[in-house]
Amino acid sequence: MRERTMMQAAIIQMAVEPGNAAVNMGKAAAFVTEAAKQGCDFIVLPELWYGGYALDRLDELAAPLASHPGILRMQQLAKEYGVMLAAGSVATVKDGKYYNTAVLIGETGQIIGQYDKIHLFPLGLHEDQYFTPGEDFCLVDTPWGRLGIILCYDIRFPALCQNLALQGAELLIIPAQFGAARIQHWNILAQARAIENQCFVLACDVTGDKDSGYCGSSLMVSPWGELIAHGDEREQILYGELDFSQIEKVRRTIPVFQQRRSNVDEIDNNLITKNHL
Repeated sequence: MRERTMMQAAIIQMAVEPGNAAVNMGKAAAFVTEAAKQGCDFIVLPELWYGGYALDRLDELAAPLASHPGILRMQQLAKEYGVMLAAGSVATVKDGKYYNTAVLIGETGQIIGQYDKIHLFPLGLHEDQYFTPGEDFCLVDTPWGRLGIILCYDIRFPALCQNLALQGAELLIIPAQFGAARIQHWNILAQARAIENQCFVLACDVTGDKDSGYCGSSLMVSPWGELIAHGDEREQILYGELDFSQIEKVRRTIPVFQQRRSNVDEIDNNLITKNHL
């Protein structure tokens, strides 16, 4: 049951220095503190904000989630300021395997949700050669309603997002390091995921200089697909107010979930042809 209707949200759009955990953590902590002092009650960090895509150094940058230095620091801040923190993602290690793990931290500093990235990006970064893919959804009940978390490349898989919405998600959190070369895809996909699932989207990307390959463009999107906030190329905090009473109106006006026909609207992997491989 929804306890709150209005969310004061913040997206932390920051440049990440690959491998420089100390600099990244100091910057993230400063941004989170600033957003909390501005009265935000929900704050989002980007993907792999702690160590970046220095994947050849996972032996020193990854840690078990319970003892991860970056997450421990964010837990302290969440508790100190009484905010809910979608702490982006960090590299974790479990049973000798590395994962790209998103973390949700509650207002008293406890970890209330985690998600291991399911779809690992195969190009350029060769993420699939370093991380093990996750297997499970992440759905968390909050005072505003249920939210789901995905990461970056996952945004290209609409069935994943729709399954979260069908299980009650009214907010999708999407931390990312989405490259500048395909930033138009990012913008369109973030709005599409909001429109087709009739939910809010908080899509948090990193930024950098012209040589970094990243250019920001973080978004807050309403269930109608309208931009609540849209970042440029600078390091910045995006602020926005999310009114969760909109969701019932949108879903009542255009009742796509009620009108789904399972025999044609479900994904059937048997229909994949050689042209898709």
